[in-house]
Amino acid sequence: MRLTYDERVGAAYLRLREDADDVGTVSSKPFRPPGSEMADDYFVLDFDDAGRLVGIEFLMPEERLLPSVLASADRSSRGSA
Repeated sequence: MRLTYDERVGAAYLRLREDADDVGTVSSKPFRPPGSEMADDYFVLDFDDAGRLVGIEFLMPEERLLPSVLASADRSSRGSA
């Protein structure tokens, strides 16, 4: 599991798999948090061929993650599903 944060694009990605895991084709599903009113305030849930959650993209990480969690994120570019 690895959290990356790209300040340039304002997004974070929580990768829920290891490099060696073969997930096949990844399908993405947007999810809007309850009470959300801003257009960009949603998550993208990534699932593998078997329907297992393999990653979560946060499009407004400053609003949806605790500051301590975001501060500990890898500042490299977004990890892929």
